[in-house]
Amino acid sequence: PRKQEKTRLPRLFECSMATGNFVAEELLGVLHQSDLNPANVMLLDAWNTVFVWIGEESSEGPDFEIDIF
Repeated sequence: PRKQEKTRLPRLFECSMATGNFVAEELLGVLHQSDLNPANVMLLDAWNTVFVWIGEESSEGPDFEIDIF
């Protein structure tokens, strides 16, 4: 029999290149849709799946490059 995994809450990270370095800062607490910053890229870690949200006002060009595996 398979061991049941413990339920884990998703984790949201706000990603930025504002300093010239890639920084991913975790947003703590209860997550709301309003937490999505339109000026940045957000990563939602749902433990078995990762979602990438690219805000309408986020940097275009070499600052963020996404590779699909």
